[in-house]
Order: sequence, then C-alpha cells, then structure tokens
Amino acid sequence: MAETLLVAKIVARIQALLPRDWKGNAGARFRKTLHAISDYATDHRVLPQDLLDDALDLGRRKVTGLASSEHSVSEKNYAEAAKAFSEVEDRKIDTELKRRSLESRAKKEEAEARKSLADARLTEIQAYSAELELLKKLQDLGVALRSDENGNLTVLPLPARLSLIAAPNAASPSIGSDPPPGPPQS
Repeated sequence: MAETLLVAKIVARIQALLPRDWKGNAGARFRKTLHAISDYATDHRVLPQDLLDDALDLGRRKVTGLASSEHSVSEKNYAEAAKAFSEVEDRKIDTELKRRSLESRAKKEEAEARKSLADARLTEIQAYSAELELLKKLQDLGVALRSDENGNLTVLPLPARLSLIAAPNAASPSIGSDPPPGPPQS
C-alpha cells in the first residue's frame, strides 16, 4: 500500500515572556514538537542546508539540461543548414561544369567542322593538282581524252590549236571536242 503523505501547516502563536512559560506544560509541548520536527527533518534530509544543496543541484541540472537541449537543437539546425548549403554549392559547381563542358564541346565541334572543311578544301586542291598534272602529261604527249555516254575513255590526238592547260571557262570546249571558231586559245 502506498504511503500517503500528510502535509499539515502548523501555525503557532506563542507568547512566552517569562521563564515559567517556557518551563511549563505549554513550553514542554512546544519543545517536544520542535524536537520531533527537527528529528524528522534530520532523518529525511530536509534540513534547510540540505534543501538548499538539493535546490542548487536541481537548478544546475535543469540549466545543464536546457543548455544541452538547446545545444543539440542548434547543432541539428547547423548541420541541416550546412547540408543545404553544401547541396546548393554542389548544384552550382555541377551547373558550372556542365556549362564549361558545353562550351568546350561546342568549341571542339566547331574546330572539327573547320578541320573537315579544310580537309575537304585540301582534297579539292589535290584533285585539281592531279588533274593539272594529268593535263600537262597529256599536253606533252599531244593527246586528249574523250569519254562517251557509257563513260568509256578514248585517247585521241590533240588538235593543233587546242591547249589542255589553258584556263577553261564556260564557253570553252570540253576535252576531246572541236574548238570553237576564232583565234586559238593560249
């Protein structure tokens, strides 16, 4: 069975002015009651000094607990803020890396396009050079090539007034055809 705690408030109005008042029946009951209260307080550690020590200890624990709680909340908030900041910075870095890689990829593709164009021009120049060499050899040999509608080539003697090396224009004859009437081309 649980003990019930009976709290009573003692209010005493004492007016002991003479020694016989303290040594009489009322004084004896007062002393006996004070001894009983003192013994109880000593046995149960409820002396004013003990209560003060306990109150200070409880106050320290309370303040320490509140400080620990606030500290853990602030550490949690700091960790969340640091994590959010880190995520934002990571996104900024990723965005910047993607932007730079897009720029470098675009520059690389542009360089490749210029290289392809230069290679095509070089190939065209080499084809013209080979064609010019062929025309020089045909001129030195005094022959001309003629192709029919099937793509077959025929070697024919070069007409006297025709130069294979002269710069052709839209009005000039094709190789192997008769030159137009007029002065010879040089």
